[in-house]
Amino acid sequence: MAKYKWDYQELLDNCRSLEKLQEVEKNLENKELMIKFLENYKQMLKLIRLKNLNKSTSINDKVILRNNDTSKSFGVTVHYYSEDLISLMEPVLDSYSVVKDIKRPRNISNFMIHLPNSKLIDFTSLFFKKSGSSYIRYKYFDAFSNPNFLNISYSNKLDDARGFTLLDPFLRKKYVNLIRNNTLVDLAILPHEMFHYIINDYDSGIRCNEICDLLSEIDGGFADILYSQFHEKYSIYNKEFFKNHTIYSFCYQIGVLAIRILITNSLDEDGKINYNELNNRLKEHNIDIEINDDNYLLFLKDPDDYLMRYAIGFLVGLDIFYNYQEDKDEAINSLISIRNSKDSNDIIKLLRDNGVTFMDDGYKNLKKYLKS
Repeated sequence: MAKYKWDYQELLDNCRSLEKLQEVEKNLENKELMIKFLENYKQMLKLIRLKNLNKSTSINDKVILRNNDTSKSFGVTVHYYSEDLISLMEPVLDSYSVVKDIKRPRNISNFMIHLPNSKLIDFTSLFFKKSGSSYIRYKYFDAFSNPNFLNISYSNKLDDARGFTLLDPFLRKKYVNLIRNNTLVDLAILPHEMFHYIINDYDSGIRCNEICDLLSEIDGGFADILYSQFHEKYSIYNKEFFKNHTIYSFCYQIGVLAIRILITNSLDEDGKINYNELNNRLKEHNIDIEINDDNYLLFLKDPDDYLMRYAIGFLVGLDIFYNYQEDKDEAINSLISIRNSKDSNDIIKLLRDNGVTFMDDGYKNLKKYLKS
């Protein structure tokens, strides 16, 4: 059980190295980013020491409300919605009726398994052998040449299975964390995080514009879809679970994305919500929800807007998944190109140049996948 652990001394040395870099760094923006990575390393040190994970807060687990004023709270996330991004995402509304009509079991995390870490790694390795391109396969197995990159811990809460990947551009280090809860979700998290680890270069830790943030989950979204297909063919566990799990994620996240777009289009000149207009728009699109001052904050509680990133990640990842069936290497190159683009100011051009077409073809692949 204790085999997959970060090296405590290595993380401590990373903290000291970043502190020294801060002293000589003249770029204020880099200094601020170093502080964030330094805090991440300190959280990782705590994670190693904790015996009861249910008392912990992981790096990507923080929910922050800046204040209770809805218009000011909206300012936390409004920067994601430039005019170009709105034109990209508005077709989601046309396909939302297809998504919400899909009836799938929603037993996301109540299939229990008792699988040692070594077997979990073995099964993940089989996925990369069977499904991966030669590049992905090589990068996956090469990662394990460093035994300290992966940390696996346990939680006794059903909703606590999760993971994160840290890419440090200053020390040029990568780390993966997996928190297990002995359910089938354990099997899905590691491939997702390993695709983050494999696809992203170190510079992605420095590039922090809104488009880079928005596209940060496309490699994970692609991995989720590919892994779902793998389990339908090879799993000795519940074969329907992974398809249902992915479909449920689609339905929920794309639904939230559709509502976010309608919210953005219902702002007045002062950036405040016109609730009558918003709720009329929701009814027009057959979205069975009414948003008022109280539950509006439910859509804004995360300033990093992670549901937005996952929804876009799935949509882009799905197109790349179907391209992958035709040419593995070209699809993986597209994934790398999108994720590590140094000049990503035009998101629509970036996607089109890399074979992503959902914004042009009426979500053909989305409808195809949901009906398969």
